[in-house]
Parts: sequence; structure tokens; C-alpha cells
Amino acid sequence: MGGGESKINLNDLLINEGEYIKLEPSQILIDDFYESVVNRFSFKIIEEKCLFFEQYNEAIFGLDFNEQKRITLKHYKKIYKSLFEDNITYLPDDEHDSKDENTSFEINFLKINNKLKMIFYNRIKYQHKLATINPFYEYLTGNKSIFKEGFYKKNQIIIDQVLIYEAMKEIMVELNKKYEFEEDFYFTNTIEDKRKYDEYDEIFNSFKAYKFTDNLIKTFSEDEKANIESLYEFLRVNSLAKKGKGKFFEYLKNEHKIVLTKIVSYINYDDRKDFPVGGKIPNEEHIKRVNIIEKKWALFT
Repeated sequence: MGGGESKINLNDLLINEGEYIKLEPSQILIDDFYESVVNRFSFKIIEEKCLFFEQYNEAIFGLDFNEQKRITLKHYKKIYKSLFEDNITYLPDDEHDSKDENTSFEINFLKINNKLKMIFYNRIKYQHKLATINPFYEYLTGNKSIFKEGFYKKNQIIIDQVLIYEAMKEIMVELNKKYEFEEDFYFTNTIEDKRKYDEYDEIFNSFKAYKFTDNLIKTFSEDEKANIESLYEFLRVNSLAKKGKGKFFEYLKNEHKIVLTKIVSYINYDDRKDFPVGGKIPNEEHIKRVNIIEKKWALFT
């Protein structure tokens, strides 16, 4: 093309009779650009997290677990509030009262039951902030050299906001994973996990119990029936599963393709309760399996 390649400003692209083309990048492209920026400056996220945990670890050093949890909850809430200081975010339909147009974001914000849910949706705000900077349009045309020197300085305010959000999000997820302030269906687990748990909540007393059971059964390669009987006893004795073996049989069949019609009940032993006196006397192998499951549960997060 003669004197070199010409650059196209996508904002100024015209069609017949001076009509503008309205370009709407797909969410896939927005996601891709966002991830590229985050990956490019991931070292800044690590620096931000290290700064927090250096101070946090010093604050909880030497304290018992309950006191650590109390202090951690304060940090957890403080981080959450800091990410919504501009009172701007994306509210999912089930959190927004569309009947009342005067409902302020602040009121909705305070009523949110699951903070990690709002952190998850808040990502959209930062994605769209990034999509407003000029290099985004060059990125769409395949020019990935925009990440060279100068890119950060030109867009430092927006990029820093994105990186702080990512660092604070990761900190909240890590703190919640250890202290279990709320169910996490958005980062540690998945929406599909939640859907499955909702389907079987007549069986399991908590999402953690469901997830533990689901993961453990997938590891049973030998003596499947015996392992499931030991697992079921562990769940029942520790009040992690509700009464009614029928529903548990359905779960085994639907999710693991395991067909059982009977699970042996064992007599009370080692101060274990909730099993019939006329049940079967447990053998050493069964007791050993239950003890192994107890240890795995203690380590499960």
C-alpha cells in the first residue's frame, strides 16, 4: 500500500452517507483483553497481596483460632467495602429491586447476603473500564505490542484499579477458604456445584459435606460398597447427612452410577451413636476406613 500501512481508528469508521458503525465488542474479547492486562502485570498483584499478608500475619500471630477469625472477619469486611467506595457495580437481577426505581445502590449493597457474589460480579465493572482505553481498539485489530513500555504509564489509574481489585479478590477468597465466613460458589467452587448441591440438599447438611462426599466417592476404586458404607456411617454419626437412605441411594445412582439397595447399619461402638443396637458388629477394616475418612474430613477445605 505505497507509503506503509495505514492505521484505522475504529471509532471513526464510516459507512455510506456518513453513518457511523456502532461497534460492540463481544464479552469474549473483553475477557481476553482483561486477562491479558492482568497477566502482564500479575507481579503487581503479588506485591499487593504480600504487603497485606505481611501486616495481617503479624496481627494474628500467637492468637488462638477464634481470635484469629474475629480479627480476620474485620479485615474481610473492610476489604469488601473498599471495593465499592465508588458505589458503582453490576447488580445481578436477583439482587436488584426493579419495582422501586428509587432504590439506591447503597441500600442494595448493604443487603447483599453473599459478599463473594458481589465481588464476582464487580469484575464486570473493571472489565468495562479497561475496554474504554484507546489501546483496547488496537488490541482488537491484533496489535499486542501495546503492552510495551509506556502502556502502563498512559493508563496507570485504570490499570491500578483493576490490579487492586484482583489482589483484594484473591485475599478475600483465601481468607474465606480458611475461616469459612460464607459459601463460595464463584471462585473456589462453581455454579454447577451449587446447582448439584441444591438438588441434593435433602441429603447433605452443608455444601462442604456434599462436596467432600462427591470428591471422596470418585476415589473409590476397590471395595466400593464397603467404602460407601463406612463413608455413610461417618456422615451420619457426624450429622453431615440427614436420615433417609433412599435419597442417598438415588444420589449414588444418578451422580456416580453406583446401584445399592442396602447399607449395613452397625451397632454403637467407640461412643458412636445414632445406630441401632441390633446392628452388625463392625470389623477392624470398617473401623480403619472410618478413621481414615475422619482424617480426610479434618484436612478438607
